Amino acid sequence: MLVNRRRQPPRARLGGFTLIELMTTVSVLAVLVALALP
Repeated sequence: MLVNRRRQPPRARLGGFTLIELMTTVSVLAVLVALALP
């Protein structure tokens, strides 16, 4: 029961990116590009 309960959260991520994850990914990529281009 406890194992199944701990394996549920990652399963939600497989459904697709959430808005927060998408924004975080874009922000990280923007920072990396800004540091790589100067």
